[in-house]
Amino acid sequence: MNRQPVFTMKLETELRDTFMKLAEAEHRSAPQIVRDLMQQYIERHEYKHFLEDKVTSARASIANGQSITHQDAKAIFKTRREKV
Repeated sequence: MNRQPVFTMKLETELRDTFMKLAEAEHRSAPQIVRDLMQQYIERHEYKHFLEDKVTSARASIANGQSITHQDAKAIFKTRREKV
């Protein structure tokens, strides 16, 4: 039998009671909701790092002269739109 870790936390009574009432109203268990919240937090964290990496990469490209001007980008996409 697999043993699952237990996560214990201290909450204010009012916060816990409100949370439990809302969970019950949605017919969901508190652990289900907490797992969903944890997963969303992890996804936001991963996305934040993804964006930071993209920005760092873009800045490096600009610093290395591997970029085009705003006007050139507009012209390129104008040409693409006209082809469609």
